Parts: sequence; C-alpha cells; structure tokens
Amino acid sequence: KKGIEADVLCYNYTHVMSQPEWEDTDFEGEVDQFFPDWKKVNLKGFQRPAWFFQEVLIPAVSKKYTLTLPILSVFNTLPGIKKLVKRVTPSFYRLYWRFGLHSKIPMLFKNFLRPLFYQLYYDDKEYFNIALKGKPLFFYDYKIILKEVLANGNIFEEFRKFFPWRKDKLTEKDLISYLPSFHWFRSIFQKYDLIHACATDPIYTMLATPQKPYIAFEHGTLRDIPFEKTPQGRLLSLAYRKAKKVIITNPDTIKSAKKLGLENYAFIPHPLDETKYVPQKTSLYKELRDKYKVRYILFWPTRHDWSVKGNDIVIRGFAKYIEKYRKDALLILTLWGNDINKSKVLINDLHITNHVVWVPLLNEVRHIKYINAADIILDQMILPSFGGIAFKGMSCGKPVITSFKYDVNKWCFTEPPPLIASFNESDISYKINELLRDKKKRDKIGKEGREWIVKYHSWEIITDKLIQVYKEALRR
Repeated sequence: KKGIEADVLCYNYTHVMSQPEWEDTDFEGEVDQFFPDWKKVNLKGFQRPAWFFQEVLIPAVSKKYTLTLPILSVFNTLPGIKKLVKRVTPSFYRLYWRFGLHSKIPMLFKNFLRPLFYQLYYDDKEYFNIALKGKPLFFYDYKIILKEVLANGNIFEEFRKFFPWRKDKLTEKDLISYLPSFHWFRSIFQKYDLIHACATDPIYTMLATPQKPYIAFEHGTLRDIPFEKTPQGRLLSLAYRKAKKVIITNPDTIKSAKKLGLENYAFIPHPLDETKYVPQKTSLYKELRDKYKVRYILFWPTRHDWSVKGNDIVIRGFAKYIEKYRKDALLILTLWGNDINKSKVLINDLHITNHVVWVPLLNEVRHIKYINAADIILDQMILPSFGGIAFKGMSCGKPVITSFKYDVNKWCFTEPPPLIASFNESDISYKINELLRDKKKRDKIGKEGREWIVKYHSWEIITDKLIQVYKEALRR
C-alpha cells in the first residue's frame, strides 16, 4: 500500500496458519493443519498474491546422521516407497505434534526423519542442486562452505568479543546444520537491497550475505532463545548483535535486548490491519446462544501450551466463575497446541465439560466472526505483554482479559491499552463476573479498545515505523 516492492519467502513450513488462504478466504470445512490441500477446498476464486513464495529448502543435516542422504538416493528409485511416504507423512506429523514427540525424539527427527520426509514428500530435487552447486547431497562437505562463511569475517572471535560473559562458546560444530542451506539463501538474498528476517532467520542473513543490511524481527524469539546453550542460541545472539536494526514487538523483551548489549533496536507493534478486524454484526451471535442455550459467550482461541500461555489458569478461573457466580456462560476454545489433552482432562476433572465447546482452527475471516459473537475475549495469562488475540479483540471492540502489566510496556506506549489485567484464577473469575453483569461496562471498554488500536496500532502507523527503520538501516 505504501509503494515499496517486497517479496515474502515462507520456507520449510506448511502449517495452515502460514498460508495466504488462511488469512483471506472464508472457506468451509476443515483442512489438514500441517499439510493443507487447497485443491480440495472451495476458495471462491482466491489466488495467491504474486509476492508470496512458499518453498521447501534443503533440510538441516547433521554430520552425525548422514545415513539419511544415501537412503534418499535409493528411495528415489523406488516409486512404491515414495508413494507410501506421501500417504503417511501428514498422519505422522499429526501424531508427532499431538503426542509431543518433538520433545522426546528431537535429534532423531531433525537429523534423520525430517530430511527423509521432506525429500520424499515434496519430490523436489531442484533445491538440492541449488544449495550444493549441483553436487549430490551425500557428497556435501561443510568445510568448503565454512571457508566461504569465514571469508567474510571471523564470527567466532566476534562472539567472544560481544559476549565475554558467556561460558559457552561459538564453534565450527555450531554451523554444521546451517551450512547446507548457505548457497540457496545467498542466491536469494543477493537480489535484494534489504532483508527483513523474522524469528531465528537472522542467522541465515548473517551467514549467507553479511555484506547485505538486514533487519532482525523478533516476535518472542528474543526473550529466551539467544541465551540457550545451543548452536541456535549462540548464532541468534550474534545475529541480533550484528543486525542493522532489531525490531522488538514484545515490550518485555527489552530486558533481553539490554542483556545482549543491543543498541540498535526499535519498538514496533505486531502488525494488524484494523480495517479488517472491525466491530460488526454477525448471525453467529444468535446461532451460538440458541444452539447451546446460554446467555454469555467467552471466546478463548489461545494455543494450548500451558507453560507459555497459562491455559490451566484460565480453565480454573472459568470453573470458579461457573461455581461461584452463574452457569449460563459458555467458553469456546480452539483445537490448537501440544497441551490440548491436558486441557481436556482438567476441564473434565473440574466438571465444566457442559460449559465448554471446542472448535477447529478458524481461518481469520471466521475468527473475526467468533470475536464479534463473543461478550469477552480471553488471552494468555503468563506474559506481561499482549499479543495477537488481545489486539484483535480490541480492534473488534471487545473487552479483553489477559496478564498485561503496563509498567513493563510503558516504554512503548504513552497511554495504556484498556485491557482487563488478571494474573490468577480467582482474579479471572472475578473479572469475568464484573464484565458479564454490566453490559454498559463491556461496551465502554470495547469502544475504548477500538479507539486505542486506531490511535496507536493501526496498519499505517506500523508501516510508517517500518519504513523509517528500513531507511535507517540502509543509511548505516
């Protein structure tokens, strides 16, 4: 909208939430969460925008598990095996995440199974040739690429210089899993004036094209990852330090920025198009109340990850509300996250199953309808900052309950957002009751939330701030 030419690369990630279709189409029915097949969905003529590219790059491969590589070559000659893998891969991924296998067999999956599944499922040899300059994957020699990386400066000495307080040190072994993608990323990055690298991807910009200015965009990835005593932790901390600019979207991560010695950071809120997330009437409002015979709807679409989101706190708080105040309220949850089963067990143990409804992952168009059909929106109850669900709820004019602390966020906002701060189950129960018993209060807070979003969080404010950061990065 601002006239700046930009492309988006979404690689090695096929989760439904990474898809443009998820954002912009109101399709009906469920799709596979990890491998959505859009050919089977009526998208009503929707076409992916020309600036979006979704690709599978060469997977990270450890020297220790190079057995995968010759196996790939053999499997390429066995179409029956490849056909079987294509059929079982989506089911494998569902089981992998549902039962938390990512935490039980991380190295086996990352270094052996994932490369195998990627190559066989996608049947794409081209990215192997690009990444390794035409050499077969099992002849990959990381020492040759390592020399190319070190030709641009000694990152091991830089790590010691920037972080003398760290006991862990950056070594050649830390680069093994990153170097197979070196040439692929370099061939892409060289075409651009500026790279906006999200999450942990500043590592690739630092290694592949250190002469190119890059922006490191954190969305929670600055909080803990750089301090992990892992290759990713060490490389990411160095990549943040070497970035032209670091964009902070979570105000509480300022502590991490200072600990890393960052001086090149700027705060920019999470992107939001407030012209899309608007207060609106929806038939879903009446449909839900008629179907479940309730008066009030609480919508809580947060991912079920207890240690990060505090799902158990919300469930216990809602149970207290039902027990202490009234029983004509319904809590709507989303089937998303590794701790879904834990949440279901707790709901059953607290005897509130009849007051809870689970819905599948909702595309953004339907997500907006559910927000507008609710009386209250609930978000995470652990972190002191607010995230996507909170500001989407405010943008739609709904009161939002979350664990917000203004003293942590005030360096970013001159005026606190009208969020309902809660931090424990008793507090949540009380705040729910206070809001549900007073519609005028709900409407007032919702109206103030919408006004706050327009004033401090609009798409144009965020975009103008981004452009300013880009200009500063290109001048340095």
